[in-house]
Amino acid sequence: MSSDSVRTEFSVPIGPQTTGSPLRLRAERALDLALHRIPPDPNTDHVRHVLEQARRALHTPMRIAVAGVVSSGKSTLVNALVGGELMVTGLNPVTFTVSVLRYADEQAVTVHFRDGRPSEHHPMTSLARFTARTPDGRGCVDAAWVDVHGPFPYLRWFDLVDTPGFGSQFEADALAALTALGLTAEGVSAATAAQLSRADAVLAVLNAGVSRSDADLLARFRGNDLTLSPVTCVGVITKVELAWLGEAGRPVGDPLVAARKTAERIIANPDMSRLFHDVHPVCSKVAAAAAGMGDEEYADLVSLARTDRRLLEKRLRVHRAFATSPYGDLPLPPERRAPLVRRFSPYGIFLATALIREGVDKPDDLRAELDRRSGMAALRQALVRHFGRRRDLIKLGRILDSVHAVDVDGPDVCGNDPRTRAAVRDALRQITDLERDELAFVELRTLRRWYEGEIALSEAEAAELRTAMGERGASVAERLGLPPVTVLAEMERTALERLGHWRTSPVANQPGGRALAQVMERRYEQLCHRVRTARALLEEQE
Repeated sequence: MSSDSVRTEFSVPIGPQTTGSPLRLRAERALDLALHRIPPDPNTDHVRHVLEQARRALHTPMRIAVAGVVSSGKSTLVNALVGGELMVTGLNPVTFTVSVLRYADEQAVTVHFRDGRPSEHHPMTSLARFTARTPDGRGCVDAAWVDVHGPFPYLRWFDLVDTPGFGSQFEADALAALTALGLTAEGVSAATAAQLSRADAVLAVLNAGVSRSDADLLARFRGNDLTLSPVTCVGVITKVELAWLGEAGRPVGDPLVAARKTAERIIANPDMSRLFHDVHPVCSKVAAAAAGMGDEEYADLVSLARTDRRLLEKRLRVHRAFATSPYGDLPLPPERRAPLVRRFSPYGIFLATALIREGVDKPDDLRAELDRRSGMAALRQALVRHFGRRRDLIKLGRILDSVHAVDVDGPDVCGNDPRTRAAVRDALRQITDLERDELAFVELRTLRRWYEGEIALSEAEAAELRTAMGERGASVAERLGLPPVTVLAEMERTALERLGHWRTSPVANQPGGRALAQVMERRYEQLCHRVRTARALLEEQE
């Protein structure tokens, strides 16, 4: 695998994770103060370890796990997200080892072993050896997980975890491969569940129709201590390009159009809306192939674009024949068509050639347009918008969960000394007080309660809740639902009007509603303060 296998630069705001947000800085101070107050006693080693881990976690990128049933297209989605063809893909399950993809200046593979032996560093060309079974059924059974480092622009925001998948319904071929590798279906599923429990957020890979296997996956998300919600979970419908072939006599034009309707039906289901923030359909195979497209493949696509459009579509809709038949009316022989259709899919070739005919005549422009038309560009933007803006908030939530899990009254935590127990309780309070005092965190908890159906809101109230709490952006104008060019006086008027509304809102009279109304009041008060501060500064300058 060469360094050219990752090509695409994405139009997403790229920013390293080195500078701290105000929330992160306050969390750091709270953790430092808590660590300072923990008594130097062997009985407090566990508490100190929890806090030290939390301190380190604040400075690491978010960890997003890609999870789904086996053969759902997880590795293809990972390839499309990073802009290349790193992970091995295939018709049958091939990924049996967890891979963690991280941003780095240089490409490298680090293998961590099950038996505790020292980790090993290998070149990127060895990745398949440690993560997937080979065509002859072999693979590395000793690898616990693999770190994949490289200059992947999108991964400045996140670490991305490619998991083997859930599901005991492995096909016979996959079961045989697992047996040959000394693995079991239950073991592979357990490895995936373990990675999800350590993830900050999850991309749930779904089939277009949300099948029984997807339902089993969702049940796993709800169990096994996986506290997922729309704050931390986004659904992705993969393999959408396969729908283009349609059924007999019923060809499909743009497969994303139909898939978007499916996504809307999924998210309209109350059970699904309490799990997923949104569901995005993507032609991930098309995007991954486009990102790694070489000059020869581009030339072949240009040649096919010179073919009559209707003739080419007719040939592409019979997938196997396109790859194998010696058609005299196509400019490429079968040995050139077969690898092209295997990488791009019939729809990918159809779309690429259509774009070339429309004037997209440079390889980089074609890559970018295929990325956009596949739905991948929109997915990346959505993930940055949803997860990136909440990075510190989500991480702080996990830290608070770990602190709440500390049994201060247990003999293994503080021993039998009441003074030590009181000191530990006081130390941990430095952190848990953030849960009460930080408006952003209070908002996150409120969103979760609404997502989980604990608070009933009208459609308009729910939309305002999500807007005010930063779902559509964190600026004052975005939180007020106003255009970015809105003048300060209009922002202040709107904030005051909404503040008055929530002070007298009937929502406060329903279960859980009073707390929600108070959170909305606090948010609008803060927005008013920010606008007035900006106006005062402008007046001083005048």
